[in-house]
Amino acid sequence: MVRVTMNLTDQDIANVDALAELPSIRNRTHAISVALAFARHVAESLQSPNSHLLLRDGQGNFERIVMPELQAVRPRPGRSISSDQTDGDAVTPT
Repeated sequence: MVRVTMNLTDQDIANVDALAELPSIRNRTHAISVALAFARHVAESLQSPNSHLLLRDGQGNFERIVMPELQAVRPRPGRSISSDQTDGDAVTPT
């Protein structure tokens, strides 16, 4: 296990606290872990050409999720995501 120290904005804290309120989330640490796993899954899924994130409502209708944050995980020419590749900001253990 690696201990990570980082600064969070007020919005980041609000996001973590909102997730921590969900019945299946144990605490803030678990909320962050779940969010990172979800983000990784979405990022890897969006690497395929013409892939989209969809949400199915209670009636079975699909809605395409459009949000600026998804653009950050879209593939750029010459780059890909893999489980053994690190690129960008490094996480420094403390």
